Amino acid sequence: MKATAADLYNKGRDFFEEKRWKNAIQYFSRAIKLDPVFSDAYFKRGKAYCEQEEPDYPLAIHDFNKAIHLEPGSARAYGARARAYYMVGKYSLAISDCNRSLRIDPEYYYLYLLRGESYLRVGSGSLDEYQKDMDQAAGKFELDVESILPAGEAGSASGKNIRPLQPCAEFHISIDQDSYKNQAWETGRGAYCAALEDISRAILLEPDYSYAYWCRGNVYLDNSLFDSAIVEYTEAVRTAFEENPEPYFSRAMAYYRKGWFDQAIRDYNQAIARDGNRGEFYWWRGEAWESKGEYEKARGDFENAQRLGYCEEEGD
Repeated sequence: MKATAADLYNKGRDFFEEKRWKNAIQYFSRAIKLDPVFSDAYFKRGKAYCEQEEPDYPLAIHDFNKAIHLEPGSARAYGARARAYYMVGKYSLAISDCNRSLRIDPEYYYLYLLRGESYLRVGSGSLDEYQKDMDQAAGKFELDVESILPAGEAGSASGKNIRPLQPCAEFHISIDQDSYKNQAWETGRGAYCAALEDISRAILLEPDYSYAYWCRGNVYLDNSLFDSAIVEYTEAVRTAFEENPEPYFSRAMAYYRKGWFDQAIRDYNQAIARDGNRGEFYWWRGEAWESKGEYEKARGDFENAQRLGYCEEEGD
């Protein structure tokens, strides 16, 4: 019996679950050829284009466009296209699609984080390295930022209500949990406050969202609010996968910049124990040793950093 479009789609979905992206794309394409208005096939093919080893975001956006045309009320399609726009640097379009998705379903906690990061991108030209680091670290956290839960499942992991930190009047934010809109952005308070509002909303919806704590810590660290950053990174440590070095390294940086060198060294040790091939971990531990007057230990760490390809200029 000849395979139907549904049969081909189901086969493609099996390959998708196995992360065999090329095979998944092939079967979704065959399903679409038989049924050119198969919106789910366009959506899943678009996701596969995003997930493959060398993502093809333009093709993914084309498929998400088609899925949205066929199913205009699909929050997940807008959300997926928002991420694809973000990855190709079209941050205003990412924000617009986050708004469309959240208007339909305001429970997608990941999209608040994505929108917050997009605000940072469009709101300041000085955050390129900060955002690059965020992008590289994103997949190492327990709750992968690429996931989008089915409607009705967001925030179901815990009933806790985590109150956003209010470190100072300048960064005091309020959150209207009955609205998907970002008040800080709409009232012109700037990218940092807008990001804090959305990241905090994501945490309220998903209290064990390790990556969100880490992102909020980065905002505080970037503004020299070291104590608040340390608190956030501590939550990221608590909720991340045990082998993830990122929250330890970030907390160490906050300790270092605060002048707490012993605590910084302790966390650099934890980061190195989890990934001993990162030159920057050794370099900054060397900086902490040097600040304590432990010059031999500092020299050893600087040599390890250089051996791993981390040059002195990068640590300045």
